[in-house]
Amino acid sequence: MQEALARQLSVISYNRRKYIEGEGSSVNQVVAITGGASGIGRAIACAFAKAGYKVSVADIHKEAGFEVIRMIRELGGQAMYVRCDISQEAEVKKWLALTNQDLGEVRILINNAGISRNGQ
Repeated sequence: MQEALARQLSVISYNRRKYIEGEGSSVNQVVAITGGASGIGRAIACAFAKAGYKVSVADIHKEAGFEVIRMIRELGGQAMYVRCDISQEAEVKKWLALTNQDLGEVRILINNAGISRNGQ
């Protein structure tokens, strides 16, 4: 699993270099990630932060959410966390509105969160 994740992050890194050398730049671009507080979502959030993106994380796990934001800020990145249950449309709208207000317009949305049968 770790090797597969490392390969995926290498692809992100390659695409980031290609993008910066091409027409655009990741600087000041905003990525919004659901389920970004742990596991693959956390790795994605950190990879985008390292690539220069501003990162907004939505997750139901408050402590883990604040931890990933701390990690990103230690990397020199800009990030925010909003406690958000993606099964609730109003919470998602609130998260995206706060992200647009605090970080800027979301350019990339990564739907990483899962919803189990019990809604968690």
